[in-house]
Amino acid sequence: MDRLLVEQPNLLVVAVPARPDPSAVRRLPVRLPMARFRLHWLEAMLPLGIIGGFLCIMGNGQYYIHRAAHGRPKHIGNDMWDVAMERRDKKLVDKPAAN
Repeated sequence: MDRLLVEQPNLLVVAVPARPDPSAVRRLPVRLPMARFRLHWLEAMLPLGIIGGFLCIMGNGQYYIHRAAHGRPKHIGNDMWDVAMERRDKKLVDKPAAN
């Protein structure tokens, strides 16, 4: 029994056991062997590999879909000026020489 209860007419006394002696408590060694923790970084490589693999698959999917739809790879950083210059160049190339 952890606690001893003594009842008296108008008094309830609770006796709590004393704390154990700190020297009697078994402690873990301060330094654990490093052999157990040499490959702990390997646990993170599997999820990172899965995430990186799916990012590569999605990026390549976009590349091949765009190339199939437009016949050429997507020009990265193509703004309105670049589009206007492509239209102008296409007109100049398609137009027969006037000489």
